[in-house]
Amino acid sequence: VVAGERVGVFGCGGLGLSAVIVAAQAGAHVTAMDRSPDALEFARRLGATDVQSAAPSDLHVALECSGHPALVNVALRSLRRRGRHVQVGLLPDGADTALDVVIARELDVLGSHGMPARDYPELLRTLPLDAVASMIARREPLEGAQLALDALGDAAGVTILHP
Repeated sequence: VVAGERVGVFGCGGLGLSAVIVAAQAGAHVTAMDRSPDALEFARRLGATDVQSAAPSDLHVALECSGHPALVNVALRSLRRRGRHVQVGLLPDGADTALDVVIARELDVLGSHGMPARDYPELLRTLPLDAVASMIARREPLEGAQLALDALGDAAGVTILHP
């Protein structure tokens, strides 16, 4: 992502909020999409210049971070000619992909499985710490890990587990 590009982030959970921070830091115009008004408010505070529940059009980059199969095609259809789709959200059951759109618009489709933990310190040095810290909505003891996982997606923001 480079300055001035129009970036759409589909799904504003932990992955999506992280994508908002990184794209905003790069100088992109970031549109965040989610069903949750609370998640959209988090995205706005983290640098999204626009938040909405419907997909925009004419994006340079679409980051599908939710892992919802239907949003893959919504994200693809939001791209301009020669746009880039990055599939970040996991799709354990796969997704029917609109390859006709990929071909007709000459889109690049990329998959991302994250980054190695050893690269986190360098990434975090490039981001404003207040933005990263403001993603955190809850702190739970390590013993509550299963409850936190069970509640995943129930509320906006990121939950941090601590010993």
